[in-house]
Amino acid sequence: MDLQSLHLRLSDLNELVSEVFEQAFPGPYWVIAEVASVTHAPAGHTYLELVEKRGNEIVAQSRAQVWSSRREAVSRFERATHSKLERGMQLLLLAQPTFHKRYGYSLEIRDIDANYTLGDMARRRQDVLDRLTDDELIDRNRELPLSPVPQRIAVISSKTAAGWEDFSRRLADNSEGYVFVTTLFPALMQGNEAERSILAAMAQIIRAKQSFDCVAILRGGGGTVELSCFDSLEMGRAIARSPLPVICGIGHDRDSSVCDLVSYHAAPTPTAAAEFLIARVRNFETQLDSIEGAVVRCARAILARETGLLQSAVYRAITTAQTRIRMETEEIHGLSRRGSYAVRTAVAQRTSELKGLEARVELLPRIQLRESAIQLAHLEHGVNLESKRLIERANAELNQWERDVRARDPAEVLRRGYSITRANGRMVRDAARLKKGTLIETTLHRGKVASTVEEVKVND
Repeated sequence: MDLQSLHLRLSDLNELVSEVFEQAFPGPYWVIAEVASVTHAPAGHTYLELVEKRGNEIVAQSRAQVWSSRREAVSRFERATHSKLERGMQLLLLAQPTFHKRYGYSLEIRDIDANYTLGDMARRRQDVLDRLTDDELIDRNRELPLSPVPQRIAVISSKTAAGWEDFSRRLADNSEGYVFVTTLFPALMQGNEAERSILAAMAQIIRAKQSFDCVAILRGGGGTVELSCFDSLEMGRAIARSPLPVICGIGHDRDSSVCDLVSYHAAPTPTAAAEFLIARVRNFETQLDSIEGAVVRCARAILARETGLLQSAVYRAITTAQTRIRMETEEIHGLSRRGSYAVRTAVAQRTSELKGLEARVELLPRIQLRESAIQLAHLEHGVNLESKRLIERANAELNQWERDVRARDPAEVLRRGYSITRANGRMVRDAARLKKGTLIETTLHRGKVASTVEEVKVND
């Protein structure tokens, strides 16, 4: 008996399995799965690794492919979501189970429902917002005080991003000539590592919070899925709990992200974030000008009021004196008509006294008016001096803030003889973290020096 007649070849078995598949799965099914990996072949095919998770455990896994003839299904999905297919996406796929006698089991993808992916992201975003609301974190960052002159800005962005360049250029080119000092904390702004990278940059900033007035998170734009990292719970918590006000300048064409909703201010673009900071400094300067104008107007009002009161008093004094003189004169004339020579003599003497009194009465208000004018001139001079002193003090405080900002500039620290040493791109603060043979780079005021560690000494 031929032993081969008792067994099946692998190809025969797989052929049987393929026939069973065709009979058991006559049509495609809508399947929910998460993308574990994506590969785009030069021929136009797209190969996927799909998984289903419960928590962190993978409970199902399958290969899948979108043939080049079905490429339009991928294109429609990417146009609708403004994002490329990438790892971590939740998809609703129209899949046909297949079994190839050489390559085994896989799913042939015929369509992808973009609305499901967008809806799933919206549901997860709302869940995050509900949790932040329950924890009373939604308004926490907005309740922080922001300096009226926010000039020291910690920036989280990609160092090659156009958004970071637009932000820096707008701050530097402001027409008012305001000085802003920005410190970039580089981070990945998209992809699976973006959240971890941004949170690490935020932690660095918080450790140096005394050096900054606020934080700006910048990204030039992107699709819904590309910006999904800005909808995470940990990102929302980090911004809400930040001890510094956070300004989000994330360009997008959709509803606000979680980061937008928990930040101190959400700008639609990095350039708009720069405009917000410039406008805040401009508003402070306008307030100073308003205070100066109010002081001048108050001084003028006081002078006008006092001058009016003085003029009224002088008028009343002259009127009263003239009335009294007229009454006395009439009385004297009556006595003169009735009296004797002695009376006429007394009348003449009294008339002379009254004329002297009239002269004194007319002179006294002029003297009082001159003295009051001198007092008012002193008062006006004092008000002008006080207003100038207030303005000079405000300008001195602004200049001191600017000198403080410049003194904290890392370039200034390097100019004084200090240096910065980095290993593997990270700043070295403790020699105990270095090993013999480690390559290090030292930044001086002028230039950089690369060297290798020969010996490590650690002070107790």
